Amino acid sequence: MAPNDNSSASFSRDFNETSADNLDLLHEITSKEWRALFPSLMTSQRDSFKFISRCLCLTFSHIMESRRLMKQSCFKKHKLDENISAWWINNEEPLGHRLMEKLKGACDAIGRVSCEHSFEKARPI
Repeated sequence: MAPNDNSSASFSRDFNETSADNLDLLHEITSKEWRALFPSLMTSQRDSFKFISRCLCLTFSHIMESRRLMKQSCFKKHKLDENISAWWINNEEPLGHRLMEKLKGACDAIGRVSCEHSFEKARPI
């Protein structure tokens, strides 16, 4: 399905457009949730992978909703701070849940390739 050919403003809807009928789609992330979502320090390969995979999922879901490639109920708008909000996949919707499972599979594949690559670098010649 091709994205709508409306002006670019239609792709980045204003936060206020999450109107009264969509208030159940709004969730403000607390600083504690933010720290749990994105590790502040990346001291291990696992932390780095967690950060990259979560950024990938966040970016993918925000683009999918902004371009209206799936129905809006498959996404929830999360307010990251006063000035930043993003659309995330809604796991409570069956289609959103399936999409998230596919994304997790893709992230796992990226993680396996990353681990194999790092082991190749560490192997003595």
